[in-house]
Amino acid sequence: MKRVAMIVIWFGPLPRWFSLYLESCRWNPTIDFFVICDAPAPDDVPPNVRFIRYSFRDYLAFVAARLGIPVQWQDPFKLCDIKPMIGYLHEDLIRGYDFWGYGDSDVIYGDIRRFMGEEELRHDVISTHEHIVSGHFALLRNSERINRVFRRIRHWRYLVTTPVHKGFDERIFSMLFVEQKRKQHAIHRLLIPWIGGALLREQYSTSLAGLPWIDGSGNFPAMWFWQSGKLTADNAGDREFLYVHFTHWASARWTGTSKAVWHDVDPLVQVTGKRPEAFSISARGFRDLSATVN
Repeated sequence: MKRVAMIVIWFGPLPRWFSLYLESCRWNPTIDFFVICDAPAPDDVPPNVRFIRYSFRDYLAFVAARLGIPVQWQDPFKLCDIKPMIGYLHEDLIRGYDFWGYGDSDVIYGDIRRFMGEEELRHDVISTHEHIVSGHFALLRNSERINRVFRRIRHWRYLVTTPVHKGFDERIFSMLFVEQKRKQHAIHRLLIPWIGGALLREQYSTSLAGLPWIDGSGNFPAMWFWQSGKLTADNAGDREFLYVHFTHWASARWTGTSKAVWHDVDPLVQVTGKRPEAFSISARGFRDLSATVN
């Protein structure tokens, strides 16, 4: 079995649902997770999760020294731009792993290995969207070539140095692997060679306009169900999913609304016990289903 490490970077208070995020990590014991943050580790951290603490200032200094560029960001969201560089930045963490991945914390995982088996791991880069290398979950082969492939993007130093978020982890990084993405930006066809070697397979994780649901419609699930490491949706029968990315409820950044759906939901998490057997995820937040499965 190929060894896989997922690295998540988060600065600021841990999200209200973070204990459930960790529980979904626990049910993926053959995947190791590294959480780089400035918050103390919570109680009952799964054995396959390791917290690595930095202050925001110290982490920026580390990034600047490793990349050899000035870094003076104020917004932690800018850290999304360095996701494709994580393998280079943290070579010490991923030593001995076959693949490393980057992702977000506004997700709940299902059974990762069900979707990331030997067939998928023949590729150098695996994405969970079919049109782009996804910023909320991507796996990359742990090789010198792939860990440094971000350097093939012209002006990468400027794109990372500027304090404005540039979408380097998705839109720009994808130009190395997605031929169609390069065709949409004619100037880049002359500047960036097509690397190839990527598997872009839609996993239907994200409910946002412009991304179709499994039937091609925009009828996204109203409720997701997590039970003992398995993730399903209310309009997909017994079909399992790799993860749910609930940015459309947790944040207004991509929805065009004035505030997030969950902004006024209090308490957001109504799940009892440190290790719940089952819970639902919806616009109402997280609700305990453990009693209904016993």
